[in-house]
Amino acid sequence: MKRALIVIAVVVVVLAGAPYALGMFTESNFRQNVEADRGNATFEGTVTNYERGFRSSTARIEYGLGEPYRSQLDALGEMAAAARDFKIPVIVEIGHGPLLTLNGVQFGSAAIKAYPDPEDPFVQLIQQLLGMPYLIEVRGLAGFGTGFDFEGEIPPISSAFPDFSVDFTGLDFSGTADRGDIVANVSAESLEMQSMLLSAIVESVAASFEIEARPNGIPLGANSVSIERAIVTNPLLGANPMFALEAFSLTSDTALNASGDKLNVTAAYDIGRVDIADVFSASDAAMAITLNDIDAAAADEYYALMSQMQSQLASAGSAATELMQARMMQLADRVVAGGPSITVDPLRFTMESGTLNGRMTVSVDPSALPNGQATDLQDIAVIFGAVSAALELTVTKALAIELATYITREQLGAMQMPDGQAPSNEDIEQMAAAQAGLLLVTLTAQGLLLDDGENYSTTIEFVDGDATANGQMIPLGAF
Repeated sequence: MKRALIVIAVVVVVLAGAPYALGMFTESNFRQNVEADRGNATFEGTVTNYERGFRSSTARIEYGLGEPYRSQLDALGEMAAAARDFKIPVIVEIGHGPLLTLNGVQFGSAAIKAYPDPEDPFVQLIQQLLGMPYLIEVRGLAGFGTGFDFEGEIPPISSAFPDFSVDFTGLDFSGTADRGDIVANVSAESLEMQSMLLSAIVESVAASFEIEARPNGIPLGANSVSIERAIVTNPLLGANPMFALEAFSLTSDTALNASGDKLNVTAAYDIGRVDIADVFSASDAAMAITLNDIDAAAADEYYALMSQMQSQLASAGSAATELMQARMMQLADRVVAGGPSITVDPLRFTMESGTLNGRMTVSVDPSALPNGQATDLQDIAVIFGAVSAALELTVTKALAIELATYITREQLGAMQMPDGQAPSNEDIEQMAAAQAGLLLVTLTAQGLLLDDGENYSTTIEFVDGDATANGQMIPLGAF
């Protein structure tokens, strides 16, 4: 019985003293994390006040532009220089664990609630203009070695001015940060802006991020952004949209190969439908671009060098700039030496007259470079021997005629008649249609296009300086 009482007493003492110890630990980490961003080329924060209590603390951080950007503003004149010292004050409420009540009952080492200082005149002005109860709020929970979970929102905006109005349903975000790795999700239901000359609506925006941090290296991971619908109209020109977009998504992925020495980077676009005034319409469009076999070490050094150049942009002299540029060329040589390639697959879109499908690859053979340097590729003769490419296309015949007519029309529109006058639009249309049809018939007769009755298709290859289409040698001028 006595032993149990002793254990209980020890636990009580530990729990009673834990908030004080965790408060000290949290303050140390807090200051360290804020100071770690100093020197950042874009923004940096300064802890101007930290009041630590037993169960909770309150901190104030002032965020402003990084030093390189402030120096650039100085060079732009007095009006720009006046903005160099502009700062946004942020209040951070901190609860000390292990038992937390700041954002509801939780268990962890610390909890935070952060928001722009509501007493700041500029913050008050923006809140008033946009009709917001607060600009943004971030809530977080730090576990015991389990990372930092966060969530927050930008509240709805509803504001009307004499010539402009904006309605925004707000933005929500949540995620986890752990030793530099971040997993996060962001979503917004709708944004609508109205003016005399412009009306814009964006609906169902979502984004997700899975970022794997690497010390001094390019972050790895997969990210995505999607928009369900976007419409832009000009009320003075009628109800038909100037621009309309449906079911848009962009996904990207950056990953190392199995051996960890090469990077592969992919960006993929998908569009359900896009309309640009009465000029262009397409649906079921997709394109994925992949950079393959990029020297990972060289890419990491390039990434670090670009960050260094950005942070030193304002202060670096011409000699330092030239030194950095020379270093960039050395890294480019290493990337080329790794034999990189680019793949575009798929390449697809559908128009009213039909569908186009294709894929393309371009690769570099480093053994064919005389000096093994990226600058070798400035010589067209070297390109012929070192670069290989392949293009596969299949297009509906009606769409092929439409595209060929469009290209021919653009060329004819720039010509002049013998009398110095430009041809009429009617003449251009007739000539473009005739020449486009003749071009397709000629290419088919030469075997450069294959005709299966419904589609034209071709496979164009460029290897060792020779170009072929469906196995037929073609002069490079035909490109």
